[in-house]
Formats: sequence, structure tokens, C-alpha cells
Amino acid sequence: MGTSSAKDVQETSARKHRGVNHRSAKYQGQQHRPVTQRDVHKVQDQNRLISWLEKLPSEEGETLYRAKVRILPAHAYFFEHDRHHIPGLYIIEAGRQIGLAIPHLFFDVGYDQAFVLDGCEMHFQGFANLSDELFIEARVFDAIFRKDKLQSLSFDGTFYQKGAALVRYQSHIRLFPERLLKRYEKQLA
Repeated sequence: MGTSSAKDVQETSARKHRGVNHRSAKYQGQQHRPVTQRDVHKVQDQNRLISWLEKLPSEEGETLYRAKVRILPAHAYFFEHDRHHIPGLYIIEAGRQIGLAIPHLFFDVGYDQAFVLDGCEMHFQGFANLSDELFIEARVFDAIFRKDKLQSLSFDGTFYQKGAALVRYQSHIRLFPERLLKRYEKQLA
């Protein structure tokens, strides 16, 4: 078990995880990959807060991912109170969802894997309004592989609106086979 750089993560993913998620091959070379409910582990489409996702090379040679956040002011849960900005909980959930979509769309992680959010830290520096597009740029680091399978990874990222950084975040996610997570949950009962 070891830690990998972002460049190593990209190369290892391309070499070792081919064919597990066939959607990844379908969108090879396409700039914006559509994000589905399944990619963010949602049953209802209204709860999918990410519209599309793309991979961007950065100047430092690391891989950055950019996603467009769907702004759904009619969402009954997130917009329960009449506000003129996007609620913080909405932004937290969008950050969690990009952490689910990146492994499925770019690391060929199958949908038989359960994702467990180990930690999340958000720093709000401003309000996101309802009328302008909202984007997330994220970087993957500390990806750990065991027996050629992604076990965990960390993200840091920034939410942007009109070019201004509004929220910075960092999170860590562990992956388990769904059957193993169900066994752990059963032990809790």
C-alpha cells in the first residue's frame, strides 16, 4: 500500500483500471463528460448537483478536474428558506458529489463500490448567487491502490463564480466493495 502523486494516479488509473467502467471509454477525448445520477449515487435526478465534469491539465503538470454545479432554486430541501444565495449545505453536497463522480468517470471505478466520506473541511469566503454559473475545480492527491484497485483518495478544490474563489474545501474518501460495507452496517445493528 502506498501513496501516489497526481501524475502517478493518472498513469496508474489508465494502466490498471481499464474496462471496469465502460462509460469512461465512451467519452474518451470528449471535453465535458455528462454526470448522471448513478455517478453521484442518487436515485432522483433532482438530487444530482453536478451537470458535467472535465479533466484539465494544470501548469504544474498535475491533473485538475472542473465541474459545473447545477443550480436548482426549486429544490425543496436545500432551498427551504427564501434566500438569494446558494446555501452552504448545497455547496457541501456538490463538493461531495464531485468526489464520487471523478473516480467513476476518470479512474474507472465500478458502481459496485461504496464510497465512505472520512472527512470534509470547507472554508467559505463569500456567497454564491443564484444567477451566475458556479464551477468547482478539484485536484486528487494521496490516492492509495491495493491489488491494483483504488482504496482511497483525497481532494482539494475551490468553488468559483464569475472568476472569484468563494469556497475552498478538502475531503477524503475511502472505497469498499458494496458487500463489505453492508457487512459492516449489519454489525452495527
